[in-house]
Amino acid sequence: MAFGNWQSAMLWPTRYRVVVLTSWDRRLYFMRNRSKQITIGLLALALALFLLSCKKPANESPEAQSAETPTTPSSPEPSPRNQFERDMQFIRHGHFKHVWVFSRKDGMALDKVDGDFLRVNAPGVVDWVGTDEGKRFIAGSNFDIEPARMEMLRKRFKVEDYTGK
Repeated sequence: MAFGNWQSAMLWPTRYRVVVLTSWDRRLYFMRNRSKQITIGLLALALALFLLSCKKPANESPEAQSAETPTTPSSPEPSPRNQFERDMQFIRHGHFKHVWVFSRKDGMALDKVDGDFLRVNAPGVVDWVGTDEGKRFIAGSNFDIEPARMEMLRKRFKVEDYTGK
């Protein structure tokens, strides 16, 4: 084993090995560390911009702030008096554009055949709520029922339009 032979340096014992960085190795070392520094700097800049954008503007006067806050507290919604009103309130909280109430013309409760007929002829209805012991169904939808289908529904059921009420 010759210690002066640079080609057999890997054969040397560990304590005699010397790492010599060439200019290329130094460039790689510098680029790796520099890219880490750039990445950390960009993350810090993004965090600073995010935190600054969340700050409330300080140029508002106290008079303008007090004008924005309501002086009287809003009164809570009155509680519904009966089951129909509770079910209607449930549909209204769904924020539907169209609301209809379907009931049989003879006043009897709707059965499975009636329910199937309603679902087939009102396919855009998202929410159905049965009320008054199954005698009426409240329908909520964001799409209007086609006029031809609505006419078929009006022939078989009493239809009340609660849209916008």
